[in-house]
Amino acid sequence: MTKFVHRANEVMSERYKIRPKIREQEALSSYLFRLAEANGTNFLSILIQISTTKNSEISARRYYHIDINPAKKIDIKLLSQLTCISIEELQNHTFFPVLKSVFEDPAQNADQSTFQLGNLYVSQHRRFCRMCLKKEIKYHLIWQLKDIEVCVVHGVKLENDCLHCGKIQPYSKANMEYCTCIYCESNLRTENLTGSSIVHIDENQLRLYEIWSYMLESTKRLTPRQLSLSLEQTIALKILYLSQEERLEYRFASIRYLSGQEKVYLRNLALGQKTDGRTSYLGIVIRFFRKSKISLEYFHDVDVASEYFQSFIGEKKTLETGTCLAPWCHAAGTSNEMSMIQSFHGMDTHKNVYFCGKCFNTYGYSKSSGVWEDIGNRIHTVYNVILPLMEQGLPRKRMIQLLDGISARKISEMFGYMYCQNMIPKGYPHLKGVDKSPPNDLLSMFQLLKNQVGTYAYNMSFKAQELFGWTVQEFFCYFYQSQVQHFIFNEPKRVKKPRIHKNVHGLIREYIAECEREKKECSTSDFENNHGIPRHALQYYGLHEEIAIAKEDQKEQIMQSRYEQFWELTQMYVNNKLECGEPFNRLDVYKAINKRRKWISENCPDLIVWINEQVIISEEQQKKRQLKLDERKIKESILFLNKNEISISKASIMRVSGIAAIKLTGNTELSDYYYHLLNSDLLK
Repeated sequence: MTKFVHRANEVMSERYKIRPKIREQEALSSYLFRLAEANGTNFLSILIQISTTKNSEISARRYYHIDINPAKKIDIKLLSQLTCISIEELQNHTFFPVLKSVFEDPAQNADQSTFQLGNLYVSQHRRFCRMCLKKEIKYHLIWQLKDIEVCVVHGVKLENDCLHCGKIQPYSKANMEYCTCIYCESNLRTENLTGSSIVHIDENQLRLYEIWSYMLESTKRLTPRQLSLSLEQTIALKILYLSQEERLEYRFASIRYLSGQEKVYLRNLALGQKTDGRTSYLGIVIRFFRKSKISLEYFHDVDVASEYFQSFIGEKKTLETGTCLAPWCHAAGTSNEMSMIQSFHGMDTHKNVYFCGKCFNTYGYSKSSGVWEDIGNRIHTVYNVILPLMEQGLPRKRMIQLLDGISARKISEMFGYMYCQNMIPKGYPHLKGVDKSPPNDLLSMFQLLKNQVGTYAYNMSFKAQELFGWTVQEFFCYFYQSQVQHFIFNEPKRVKKPRIHKNVHGLIREYIAECEREKKECSTSDFENNHGIPRHALQYYGLHEEIAIAKEDQKEQIMQSRYEQFWELTQMYVNNKLECGEPFNRLDVYKAINKRRKWISENCPDLIVWINEQVIISEEQQKKRQLKLDERKIKESILFLNKNEISISKASIMRVSGIAAIKLTGNTELSDYYYHLLNSDLLK
């Protein structure tokens, strides 16, 4: 580093004589182009002067590092001295502010931070808005991001190629400071908007533009450090915290906006553990803000609750098994009959779910309050609502009228449950359909129901009526029998159905036929877009091979059709030009059929030969046309000179007609025509 300091001292008196102002939102590399032009040098010469690497190591493939993290390639302090622009301002025209906002020390971890941003950056070619370039020559820094696809100022798609020759513009080459193509020197700027260039700017693009603009323009970190954590750890923890809607307890399953891999990455990062080097930390941050729509200002100001942090770093609390709460149960007040349930429909609201082996009520800790309680509130319904009405001797119909919000089906269920638990008051007269003895093969009958519809009582009751003719009341009297309840709680709720692809095979055949009719190529991705059936589903059923085979069969046919189509378009264009006598060249033909020369030479080599032949014919046609025009000018000039009694010579003819001397000098067609007119009867 000493040699660079010494070199800086040498050039302090040799600052660039012309130092243009760096423009708003301009990339540093774009400014270096303009700096080179203003001082009569080139981009590479400036880069060699300020580079911190050997000249042999300066690679065009790494020029984009100047705009991401300039410290990796150039001496930013030296550039500041040469241009009289502060280091901070120069860095603000790179992605250094972004790296500084999310990394504790981007300079110390230059390789990691550059790699992280490089995954989100277009580094092979330069992207631009033609309308913006027309207004002001500068390449915006934000244009190079893969996330940004349109110019939000003009509503046009960002492009990377030349309109004239169609070639993609490299990231850094000569001519870039003039906004011209480096291959054909055509102008990359335009004032006209074409229909294909105008696009709809969706909400997603606007959100991404807002996020990146904020991070590029911000002078502060994305968040202050909290809880004695590093910046990266704090950001990871905040994302997890806000993804759980600022709840006080960390739960992996309740995290939103993030994929499983991203959750694991952020959790390990927040805990200071080893992370997957292939995952882009910066990419996760950007995707979180895009999906969550949380403002960056709020993210900066919000504090992670200490309770959340403790639950995040602490061990999972072991919850004790609660006791049975049903007053009529023989196991009430104890946990002796409690058995844990691994899968239950109440697990979205409760955790550590158990059932009592005596009263068959389900219990768990409420996720919202943390209180041990019965799930479904059956104890209250039975003991405080239905039982007092039974003691008054009211029938079910009367209960339905009195109990608003409790259906007839629910009351029948409670009757069946209370009957099996011996809770029906003595002398209760309304037991029709309740006091039936269960069948001897009751368990096998419920096994049959389970195999067909699963173990949800609602589904089983309808199936039982269909198979066995049971009423709703009879079903629940059997359903709450002890042997049936033990069977139900030990079986999965849903019946496992075999995977079937239904009519996918037919859809594939229709899709292939449609492709043949429209002469387009088959592909699994196109099939997925049209029918919403993912590719992995086709692979699962082994149906993707049908599309692959059809694709191969159609490939030659489609190529032949395209070949004929381009021949027809080309012939139509060329013949029209020749008939009208309009000149054209090879590039005009390529542009007319919207294909590059490389593609045509690879797919239609005969067409290239034919185009070359027609261009030669056009050139000959234009020569003959120009010859006739020149002959007419010579004839008119001779008549003019003769009429005004001016001496007729080749020199006087050239002055009057404007014809170039080379056309009349020597043994040329126009020279012969000149002498032919002099010897003719034209002057008599």
